[in-house]
Amino acid sequence: MGLFSSSADKYSPTRHPLPGEDFKRIFRSLQISSLTKDEEKLAEIELNKLRSPDGKISPRAVYKVLRHLRNINKISKSDERNLLKAFEEYFNTL
Repeated sequence: MGLFSSSADKYSPTRHPLPGEDFKRIFRSLQISSLTKDEEKLAEIELNKLRSPDGKISPRAVYKVLRHLRNINKISKSDERNLLKAFEEYFNTL
């Protein structure tokens, strides 16, 4: 990591298609016992706000939203990590 780089730099800024059904499937398949339904819904709402009208979102945008939610104590560090993992798995299949 360079002098002026951040953790977000390891996530691609390229927007990829994430159809609504796939987006919902990611959340339905979560097996995170520490993530409450309210926290899950908040993450879903905030991430959905960043999806473009054609359903695209970047891995970096996902990272930044989840990091923000953790920084304002809406989700835990482990919840952030597990949610990121779920989205990384999806993006790796593209």
